[in-house]
Amino acid sequence: GADAQTFSFGGDEYAAGQQIAIQSPVAHDAFIAGGDATLSGAVAGNAHLIGMTVTSAGDVRGNLYAAGFSVNVTAPVGGTISAAGNSISLRAPATIGANARLAGASVTLAAPVAGSALVSAKSLALDSTIAGDFTFYGETLTFGPAAKVAGKVEIRAPKPIAVPASV
Repeated sequence: GADAQTFSFGGDEYAAGQQIAIQSPVAHDAFIAGGDATLSGAVAGNAHLIGMTVTSAGDVRGNLYAAGFSVNVTAPVGGTISAAGNSISLRAPATIGANARLAGASVTLAAPVAGSALVSAKSLALDSTIAGDFTFYGETLTFGPAAKVAGKVEIRAPKPIAVPASV
């Protein structure tokens, strides 16, 4: 929109505005803040996204840091993802190259995690593989057909949650 502001410095890209996006490739790090904050260009470094609706649809080689009412990740993250929001969704073709740290009311983890996953949520839908350990703090946890954890599983919930043998 008319309020959009962008700035490039030292290979980093900065963008802010009500409806703001970075669509071009970023040589180093990306920083986006806005009502609707969208990343669709590839980022060679880390990505920092904050807004009401946050979308990461561009490959991030480094780490992804995202916060918003709604956070949606649909592209690969080479490093760790740290995300907080009311609703968080990680879905294919997204992949997480290291660890996932997710905090939200409703979380969907349907993208493979090459490291460990730490999730704090009222409800979590897990439908992907986790190569490392998995820790869940929350109320409800559902397992989809693709759910599998190679490491240790730790669940902290007010009521017992059954973990399928396939997980």
